[in-house]
Amino acid sequence: MSVPQPPQDAPAPPPSNPSPPTAPPPDCGPVRPPGTNPFSIASLICGIVAPCGAGLFSVVFGIIALVQVRKSGQRGKRMAIAGLVITGVWVLVPVTGGIFALLNSDPLRDDTGEIVRDGSVSMDELAPGDCIKELGPGVSFRVPVVPCAELHEGEVYAVFDLTADGGWPGEETVAADAQTSCVDRLADYARTGYDDSDMGIFYYHPTSSSWRGGDREVVCVAYFRDGERAGSIAG
Repeated sequence: MSVPQPPQDAPAPPPSNPSPPTAPPPDCGPVRPPGTNPFSIASLICGIVAPCGAGLFSVVFGIIALVQVRKSGQRGKRMAIAGLVITGVWVLVPVTGGIFALLNSDPLRDDTGEIVRDGSVSMDELAPGDCIKELGPGVSFRVPVVPCAELHEGEVYAVFDLTADGGWPGEETVAADAQTSCVDRLADYARTGYDDSDMGIFYYHPTSSSWRGGDREVVCVAYFRDGERAGSIAG
């Protein structure tokens, strides 16, 4: 007598369209690291040659490089910083040197107001007794001065203000008034200079633009037609 068997599930039919095996992803090779930012290189180079006028470019390129490096991950941050630092050094060295020289330089005048060393003064700082190293229109803003014992081309003997008020009276009027007053004052400062045929008169007077700003000052200078001299004409 046969033993009844439990019902068996029928085997599943094979798939009608089997999927092909999945291929592995292609080998793309190692990931290349980002390169050096070109603005970093430019900043460093310009910083090195900053004394030639490239300092501003170094600063601009350095800032651009730092911004781009932060966003892109490129190399060059240290180069950009180095360019900025070098540029700063080029700027600070002469400024520091100038401040140091100014703080440690001897005064131009002594306690009596007499010039005791070579230097330069502005027009409104000139005073009677100042000896001028060189005369001419090219030194009208900063005037080179020396002690009168050294060779010089002229000597200031009077400083005064014109009395004219109101608007600009004209170049000829101002020059004529300045010359007349300077001639009269020379005899009071130096009698021997007044009689010296090799001595002439040179003067600075207000211009139309400075007149509008309130300038009325005239500076009278005795100059030497035969060249430089040493010693003061006063007395």
